[in-house]
Amino acid sequence: MVLFWLLVQATVAADADVSPLTNIGYVGRGYNQFLGNPHASVVDPGFRASVFDVSQYGSGRVTADRRFQTPDGVDAYPALSCDSQFFSTEITDANAFTTALRASVAGDMKMAPFSGNVEYRKIRERTTLARSVFIESTSTCEVYVARIRMFDPPALAGEFVTAVRGLPPQYSNETLQEYNSFLNYFGTHVVVNIALGARLGVLHEFDAVQFARMLGEGVKVKVAANANSGFVFGQVGLGTTFDHQQSDAFQRQRLSVSTFTTGTRLPPNADPDLWLQSAIDDPVPVRYTLVPIAEFVGDALRGEVDRAVATLCNYVPGARCTEPERIAPPAPLCPETVYFDRWQPVNPCIWGMSPIQTHSPKLLCAADEALVCRRAVH
Repeated sequence: MVLFWLLVQATVAADADVSPLTNIGYVGRGYNQFLGNPHASVVDPGFRASVFDVSQYGSGRVTADRRFQTPDGVDAYPALSCDSQFFSTEITDANAFTTALRASVAGDMKMAPFSGNVEYRKIRERTTLARSVFIESTSTCEVYVARIRMFDPPALAGEFVTAVRGLPPQYSNETLQEYNSFLNYFGTHVVVNIALGARLGVLHEFDAVQFARMLGEGVKVKVAANANSGFVFGQVGLGTTFDHQQSDAFQRQRLSVSTFTTGTRLPPNADPDLWLQSAIDDPVPVRYTLVPIAEFVGDALRGEVDRAVATLCNYVPGARCTEPERIAPPAPLCPETVYFDRWQPVNPCIWGMSPIQTHSPKLLCAADEALVCRRAVH
């Protein structure tokens, strides 16, 4: 009800005194798929120079709620979608991190998107060398959606037109530098649709073996992550219903925790209503749709730019041209070694035995599909 009232209050402005929608200039910009990270703090580093000119307001267009001006060739409308709870994703390798980021970016991205980003490289290193497992928890608020009008788009930016005219007619080893400079400046794609709002995020890191033991003890890691993420930001209300024992186990096993905020930061008193109001007043890009930049350079150069994009991964520091091999997620692991007849260590979960009572400390191991070990209750 509070959230609904905030939106109503935000949409009753007079037409006579409307200003441009904050940060609408991100729609129509270029985007580098290798450098991007939609879950970065503040603003995604993948954004590049403008491909469309969204600085003109001669048509007098306004948002659907009549609160803000919109550029010529751009539609925008309120689309309030906010949740004060966190939602969590398990990340066991760089591919899983890419999948988590793709949830915020739609479009045709080939090779290994986001792989030149600093956070991607950190995740890949930690999951392969240190055998870490991550849980990413996010809470997102979307308040406006803006899009390039398909049949009445804005004019192409003058700088982009000049750059396209300066490209050599063919992509080759001799012209590689010119094409790479063009792509580094304008990106591999163009943002044609964008959701504006704010995002809070928490990245929890665990040792893979300890993570498996948590699963074996029956800890619901995603539920515990949701609750603990609220605690990290100092507000239980940003979490969810949780079990104190599971939450404590989650915190004990955690190696590290880091936070990120896209857009407005959580207020000092961690009031979620104030955060949502700030997201309405000063929204930033939190979700977007991309189209390959080759679609906007003309028929003569489309194939050449496509070829340049396909090899750009070789020239972006840290970027990869193919996705790395997947790492199998940890399976539940019994919390202690079980001794049968006091001599031979066995794992009744693996052997599929009936539940057995073991020597001290006493365990019961459920031989079911979940392979979850649980302490005996006496």
